[in-house]
Amino acid sequence: MFRKLILVALALTLASLAQAQDPDPRLVIDLRNHNTAELHARGQERALMASGTLTKAGSDALLTFAAQTRASTVFVDLPELTGTVGPRVLSQFRWREFLGRLHRQGLQVYAIAPHATPQTRYSSLVAALDYVVGFGQLGLPGESFDGLLIPDPGFTAPRTSSQEDFAGPETGTSLGMGTDFPEGAPRPLDAGAGSEVISHLNSLLRFRNYYETRYPDLPLKIGAALPVWLTGRLYWGGSNEPAFSHFLRFADFLVGNNVPFSTADIGSASRAILAEAGAAQVPVYLQLEVRPVTTTSNVDAAVVMRSLHGRDQLFVEQLMSDVISQFGDLPGLGGFVINDWIHYRAMPTVRSMDPATVPAAPIIGPRSSWWR
Repeated sequence: MFRKLILVALALTLASLAQAQDPDPRLVIDLRNHNTAELHARGQERALMASGTLTKAGSDALLTFAAQTRASTVFVDLPELTGTVGPRVLSQFRWREFLGRLHRQGLQVYAIAPHATPQTRYSSLVAALDYVVGFGQLGLPGESFDGLLIPDPGFTAPRTSSQEDFAGPETGTSLGMGTDFPEGAPRPLDAGAGSEVISHLNSLLRFRNYYETRYPDLPLKIGAALPVWLTGRLYWGGSNEPAFSHFLRFADFLVGNNVPFSTADIGSASRAILAEAGAAQVPVYLQLEVRPVTTTSNVDAAVVMRSLHGRDQLFVEQLMSDVISQFGDLPGLGGFVINDWIHYRAMPTVRSMDPATVPAAPIIGPRSSWWR
């Protein structure tokens, strides 16, 4: 009853602000705090993603912003993993100090593995794992990573017109569904996407076997990022299941995005994966993409609304509130990841305010750059 009263009060405030000429930016703080409280009450998390390199000033700002937004998890790229070098990049000593400060602030910290081609993916993941483990073993308590996130390689998205029908283990894809995708129904996979997912799963199987054999007693969590629209059935490993189901064999958690489709639709698009992941006790973090992502894709231009870039923080928090109210009780929802923190911080609090300067170029490139 109390929760309903809070939601009604917030809704009335939002309605009044919609008619006001000068919306009160404090509403964003109230709604953000309410969302975070709702997540914590369910054992779910609010996470930030820090793409690219970190400077000393950037790491301090991230710590401050994580505290302000009451984030409980941070995902970071490592210069040592991505090959980025330069005098402004945090030194290894600074990285250890940074990790210690994050942990003392009560945050979980996950390293993001670098992108790789299908031919080098397994060796790249092994190198990333060995580096993360070795980094932690040489540091003081608290100066290590809590897990490793395997990035989304950028699978071919389903076409939105003239979708062919596919069937059977030979193509690895499911029956096509034409131009319309009823809510909750699986989007079909292209034949090419089926082979891409199979190749990725083969690499993940080898990697998980290596991890469990090489580090059997290590409490490191391994996560995988993937699009939530991988719901078409896929024959792999002797079973024909929704494509995302196969990832549940390897991952301790998943990070689901809706790229290249609309991030605003991520709640309804995630219904199937949240239900099945909950049954498997694998939490799914829904990625709210706020970067100006513009990628090469085979989807029709009319449906490519790639991210929430150009919106405001109020819109992001309202979207999160809507997803929590509709799907927050599904056991598979582990929380939300905002990608990335620096673009979210630079968004105007409300549309009447000017956006802050983002010290980074727009992210423009092929599908493989979605997570970079």
